[in-house]
Amino acid sequence: MFKSLIPDLLKIQSTPMQTIAFAQKHGFEGVEFRFRHGDLQVTEDTVQQIKQAMKDAGVRAGNCSLLTGKSNDSDEDWNANMQTLDERCAIAAELGFSRCMWVLMPFHETLDYQQCWDMHVTRLQQAGDVMSKHGIRLGLEYISPLTRRKDFDMQFIHDLAGTLKLLDQVDRKNIGIMLDSMHWHCASETVSDLTALTNDQVVAVHVNDAIADRPIDEQSAFERDLPGETGVIDLDGFHDALRQIGYDGPVTCEPLHPTKWDNRDPDELIGKLSACMDRYMTAKTTS
Repeated sequence: MFKSLIPDLLKIQSTPMQTIAFAQKHGFEGVEFRFRHGDLQVTEDTVQQIKQAMKDAGVRAGNCSLLTGKSNDSDEDWNANMQTLDERCAIAAELGFSRCMWVLMPFHETLDYQQCWDMHVTRLQQAGDVMSKHGIRLGLEYISPLTRRKDFDMQFIHDLAGTLKLLDQVDRKNIGIMLDSMHWHCASETVSDLTALTNDQVVAVHVNDAIADRPIDEQSAFERDLPGETGVIDLDGFHDALRQIGYDGPVTCEPLHPTKWDNRDPDELIGKLSACMDRYMTAKTTS
């Protein structure tokens, strides 16, 4: 596995060229860009320039975003997304991206569980078939905090077991799991749940820490900390499990927070992030 960077998760707005420079300066092996409909960071006009910059900096493609919004988007938004997916996949693949992720929302405002299930199966099959033509794998990220779904009557999948069951019916070899340490923790899942997976099933990984002195059912998907800053999440066990299954993909930090990263010096913050990730990613396995 390798350490990958996407600065906007720390509220650092940067161009692809700036992201590459940050990664090179602070010891990240990978970079991540957005190739979403209406939100392209790299276009056909700039792809060769970015490709050369990545090569010169010695960084590679990590995870990326190709699908807009969330899995419960309206049919209108989804259809617009699909109309340009093929060309956006081609741009991503040209830069070496072979992994992308999509957020599996744990509720729907109008569809019941079975209707939501059927919609997700259809959409995932559609997206997976387009991506497979470009050698791109899709990782589905389940959202586990109770606070993200408790106010909705139509609740949906919010754990690893349910996501794996959905993927069994989708039945596309290039679609798997995107693991996030926060969601693993809030779902009360274990190291054994992770070691039961295979490297082929895990497309990408996000790491972060939970908020200290807050019960698990009160944790928020929108409030997290840098890995190891609070010690709430068992990141040693989390990373050890990834090593045991031979995970060989990108690991990205997603420390979402409404205020903590405001007005911080980008170099200082990315440097701190890099050091936090190194403490876990370079540790030797304990098993």
